[in-house]
Amino acid sequence: MRGPRPAMSWAGAVTGLAVLGTALVILVGASGLWNSVARDWQFRSAAAGVTDVAR
Repeated sequence: MRGPRPAMSWAGAVTGLAVLGTALVILVGASGLWNSVARDWQFRSAAAGVTDVAR
C-alpha cells in the first residue's frame, strides 16, 4: 500500500526544472553576448590607439 502522494507532482518538478534550465540558458547567452560586445569595444579602442600613434 502506497503512502500519501507528495505535495509536488512529477509534472510540477519537471516544469520547475524546465524553468530553471531556461533561465540558465538566457543567463549564459546574455553573458556571452556581453563578453562579445566588450571584446569588440576593446579591439576598437586598441585600433584607434594604434592609428593615433601611426599618425
